[in-house]
Amino acid sequence: MFQNVTNNVAQEDDDEIRENRINLLLKELFSPKNWLIYILTFLLSMIKIKTGVLPFGLAIVGACLGSTIPIFMVYIISIISVAVFHGGSDLADYFYTSLIFFATLIMFKPKISTDDRNEVFKVGTKLFLASFIYLIIKSIRTSFEAYDVFIGFIISSLIYVFYKIFVNGIVVIKDYGTKRAFTIEEIIGAVIIFTMAILVFKDVKIFEQSISNVLAVVLIVIIGCKSGTLVGFTTALSVGTVLNLFGNLDSFQLIIFTLIGIVSGIFSKFIPSRFKFDIEKIFPKENLLTNSGEHRLNYYEEIKEKINAVAQTISDMNNNFFINNQQDSDDLNKEVYIDNFLDLIENYPQNIFYDDLINNNFIIGDFFDYLEKDDIITEKEMLDVFKSYNNYILLRDQKLKEDFQEIIKIANRCYRELQINSVKVKLKKEEANKLEKELKNVSKIITDISKPEENVENKVIKEKEIMALLKGKAYPIKKVKVNICKNGKYIITLKLDNKNNELKNRDKITNIENLISKSINMKCSFEKDKKDLEKNEYYQVYSSDDKFSLQVGSYKISKNGDGTVSGDSNLQMRLTDGKYLLAISDGMGSGEKAKKASKFVINSLNTLLSKGFEQEETIKLINSELNFNKDSEMYATVDMAVLDLFKGNLLLSKNGACNTYIKTKKGVNIFKGENLPVGIVDETSLDVQETELNDGDIILMCSDGLLECGIESKSDWVQEFLGNINVTNVQKIADLIVNEAVDNCYGIPKDDITVIVAKIVKKR
Repeated sequence: MFQNVTNNVAQEDDDEIRENRINLLLKELFSPKNWLIYILTFLLSMIKIKTGVLPFGLAIVGACLGSTIPIFMVYIISIISVAVFHGGSDLADYFYTSLIFFATLIMFKPKISTDDRNEVFKVGTKLFLASFIYLIIKSIRTSFEAYDVFIGFIISSLIYVFYKIFVNGIVVIKDYGTKRAFTIEEIIGAVIIFTMAILVFKDVKIFEQSISNVLAVVLIVIIGCKSGTLVGFTTALSVGTVLNLFGNLDSFQLIIFTLIGIVSGIFSKFIPSRFKFDIEKIFPKENLLTNSGEHRLNYYEEIKEKINAVAQTISDMNNNFFINNQQDSDDLNKEVYIDNFLDLIENYPQNIFYDDLINNNFIIGDFFDYLEKDDIITEKEMLDVFKSYNNYILLRDQKLKEDFQEIIKIANRCYRELQINSVKVKLKKEEANKLEKELKNVSKIITDISKPEENVENKVIKEKEIMALLKGKAYPIKKVKVNICKNGKYIITLKLDNKNNELKNRDKITNIENLISKSINMKCSFEKDKKDLEKNEYYQVYSSDDKFSLQVGSYKISKNGDGTVSGDSNLQMRLTDGKYLLAISDGMGSGEKAKKASKFVINSLNTLLSKGFEQEETIKLINSELNFNKDSEMYATVDMAVLDLFKGNLLLSKNGACNTYIKTKKGVNIFKGENLPVGIVDETSLDVQETELNDGDIILMCSDGLLECGIESKSDWVQEFLGNINVTNVQKIADLIVNEAVDNCYGIPKDDITVIVAKIVKKR
């Protein structure tokens, strides 16, 4: 019964989906934009050139197919147009050529373009081959000559050329009103399509001039006034060449057309604004020519939508799957036991006790009570159960004994299976709860990533301003990228001409520094340059000057000083926002196992923080990974120090880590952490301590191996050591304090030791 209902529902769903697809297809086929394409197809299929008929209808069909526009109506309309205006012979040529074209598409699937272009499916070559093959076959049937091959090649090439024009121009019709900008090629392609379409009215005259020529001039003037002299000239030359090809324009008129394009671009600058024709009512400003950021903005918007979709999916998993999962009971339930017992005994209908147990479930329930109490039911206990229901059993007959032992086995087996299932349900719930917490963390982080970037408008303004300043000084700048960090620091990346080696000269770099400093209104310095050998691109990076510089030294030694693998890992790196990160992780224990945990933590810090993740997000993700793989018992401490040398402050965060010591001119300050190591608890937090940096401050970070090598009579020997030492060289301090620790342990350290020493130096 339920199967039939399911089938009916599935059938109804399939019918509804099919109906929706049909409705969407019909809506797409008869949309206003497609109606315009159909009209243009009808007109283009009417056109003849000087030497005969050229099937432009096939070129527009190929263009629609290449740009993913439905071709059914386009193809039908083009056939109708050829049949009505060119007769049976030309219709046969068109029809057979199209058959060959479609056959090649079926036999050889067109490639999908990986470039960001209007031609999604590459069908141009197949269109060329279809036309060429048919023309050769047609020539062979009559009188084949070498001249026929030449003519076939020329006509097929023309079809291919106009296919390329159409596939770029038709996007203006397809995406007008939705796409924010179009390229010069797309605009010119669209103008050529309209120009060719209006050629059917060339015999209609206005003041002795062909109406098609007049309308073409109007289009040229509009484009020229809107986009300037260069675009006006290019459009006029392209349109004039097309008109000349179809015998509607002679060479002198072609020159006049190009002059009109040039003059319209120049003349628009001198027309008073009150006399200007408001072209933007027809062509909005953003719909004419593209800018370099168009595709980038669209790309980032798509990425943002995908990230939000992932976050929503994870949220739905939490709201649906995990709530439903909690409904499974992990209790040892009597009703479930009775049902399972009855299912098993169905396999033993010849058993003497079968009818008694099937007809009296209370007997089975009493079995469960004994099992719940003693974890097993014996022969004596089962006899007592039957006796309580006035069923006295004397085990004298062999068959009776065997059947009774069979019931005992079934009773105990059912209870064991129920216990196993209960354990599985408990484990499933624990894993589900754990996964739920981790997914919530991931969902929150993904949602935070997709939030709109701050200072976007200011960044764009600065990018344009810096580009203008550098180009004004004749620097070959290809691209400017500005990043404004949360602390106000600017990081500017310039993409430069790789062939110009003069840009690497110190004088050139100094000039660029001054120009950028003028734009961002703060001192800016060259930071680094880099070259992408694969793409043959050269970059220079500049950033706002920091108030302080940093000197770093470190020392590391393994347990027992025998050169074995250390369980400590450390990291020193510059983050994307210009800050510096110093970090130490101590894996629980020592050797390979500890190294694996600490290395994972350090690698994760490197990967996530270098990509711009916040510290708290990073720690939660690391904790989630270690906690979710708890079977491996991977626990580790995390000690992070983030130094903002631009603002002059230090952020310290600790998860199970040792003290951090900062020696100032006034004394030695100690910063402690209360949080547990990552991987021990399901959820962790970030306890951040902030302090100001001053000139000459010395920061010491260490793993617990250093503190374990202390003198028992001294409460904190590291603090005392730093207070008494007069050395300011960071590497020397690291060497001295580790050697002191080893001496305290009589030459054999009790644990792995890692020390990082940093000194803050104010820039003059």
